[in-house]
Amino acid sequence: MIATLAKQKCQFLDFLNPGIYLISVLPAVAIFSAINVLFADRLFLSMLLLVFLQHGVNLLNDYEDDRRGADINKHDSWIHYYQSPYKLKLVGMSYFVGSCIFGSILLVYWGLWPVLIWSLPFVLLAYAYNKSKNPVSYSVYAEWVTACCYGPGVVFAMSYIANPHFNETTIFLSFGFAALAAAVLISHQIPQISDDFRVNKKTFALRYGSVFSLKIVNALLLLFACSLFYTLLGYLSFLILLLMIPVFLKSFEFMRLNPALILKVAALLILLNGFFIKILETKRGYF
Repeated sequence: MIATLAKQKCQFLDFLNPGIYLISVLPAVAIFSAINVLFADRLFLSMLLLVFLQHGVNLLNDYEDDRRGADINKHDSWIHYYQSPYKLKLVGMSYFVGSCIFGSILLVYWGLWPVLIWSLPFVLLAYAYNKSKNPVSYSVYAEWVTACCYGPGVVFAMSYIANPHFNETTIFLSFGFAALAAAVLISHQIPQISDDFRVNKKTFALRYGSVFSLKIVNALLLLFACSLFYTLLGYLSFLILLLMIPVFLKSFEFMRLNPALILKVAALLILLNGFFIKILETKRGYF
């Protein structure tokens, strides 16, 4: 019995791919390090709910891909874990709806009606990403919707939850995470071009090819870094990163970019940025 449970746990972690959930964790980390956070507990809870919401979207995406035959070569699709399309859909909807309900209750309890109203259209977009007659994930708008949801959708909401006072730092972070989310999605599409072509999934990588898509991923990563380091260097970051473009792009020629690697690079940049911000704050307090 114990051996069976251990095996199931191992299989679950294999399908889970924890690194991909950094896209829901990193906005909270960046906000925590870049702005004056007044409600860290609220920020943590919102991050946790976003992770559960993302998991629900991932499950529903695998359900839709399996239904349309797009995942025949994807060995880590959740359909292989649950062994039943109905069960996969049920679990995915449970995560999605449960996260929305619990998040709404918290926002009402905290009196954050502006965040609740702001989040509603982005939640509807997340639902339409998989669960409509013509899913957004199969259209030419998939990358734009993903960028909007993780950019202004997530960053503005989390920033307001942490401290209900907007500033230009929040705006730049929203641009940065919009670019990061699009980069992650496009890098995920590149190895699946042939499968997507067969089921008429109009991904960016399919429309523009793997070579050009990889260049766009590099450019989006540079935009993310530029937006992130604005919180440390201000407008000077644009000049410095402009000079670093050749080095930045050259370094990625030797790396096989994938979603997990991109998010690890982003996590490293955020941690370094936060570290230097804290050093500067300490020095200012000392002097």
